[in-house]
Amino acid sequence: MDGYRDDLELNSKGGKIVRYLVIAAAVIVYGLVFYRLYIAGDSSVSSDILLDRHGEAQRIESFLQISLPKDKTSPAEEIARTSSDGHPPYFSVYTFSPTVTMDGEGRIQMRNAVYLETAASFQFSLKINTKYYDVDENGLLKDAVCLYVQHGGGTVTRHEAAYYESSARSYYTTTRYGFNDVNFNVGSDKVWFCVEKGGKTLLKITLSDSTVTAKKENPFTINYKKV
Repeated sequence: MDGYRDDLELNSKGGKIVRYLVIAAAVIVYGLVFYRLYIAGDSSVSSDILLDRHGEAQRIESFLQISLPKDKTSPAEEIARTSSDGHPPYFSVYTFSPTVTMDGEGRIQMRNAVYLETAASFQFSLKINTKYYDVDENGLLKDAVCLYVQHGGGTVTRHEAAYYESSARSYYTTTRYGFNDVNFNVGSDKVWFCVEKGGKTLLKITLSDSTVTAKKENPFTINYKKV
């Protein structure tokens, strides 16, 4: 047949090479896509709610305050009822949904701001692009991360991290910062964190105030992670 070229047949040596090159290119492309999705995703550290020794002690103490039934309700039924309504008088947990959660370039992204009110503990996670921000061997930003609370009357208190947990994916590190002895009125007092370097504020994000939605959670439904 005129114009027939055996070297272009898929079963020919040249055709097989072309086919393998196409398959290899597809594998590389899909591999890069899945790799990008993997490093862009959040690790479990982002969503973990941590309990340090102080928080765990406060939680146990709150459970011991469950009132004994004064009617025909059995202790088991009382505990079940207390669990279903979240045991609000004793161990209260709030989650917050700030409108701004990252810097302008998305190089530091805040995740899962939580206030363990009974334990006076505030925590949140930072997903950090280590191409632009340095972290130490523990995953902590080398620049200072501080929590601020503005109370009624204008008094401002400053808090430094008391506990943390971190994990790394490629050039992203996710670190959960926990702060103790944080007391404020949810919905009225203002809470924010800053990344600071040499007295200069590199990033400031509001975590709680009258404009931020706060949700009271049922602490019995939360899977805490002890640190």
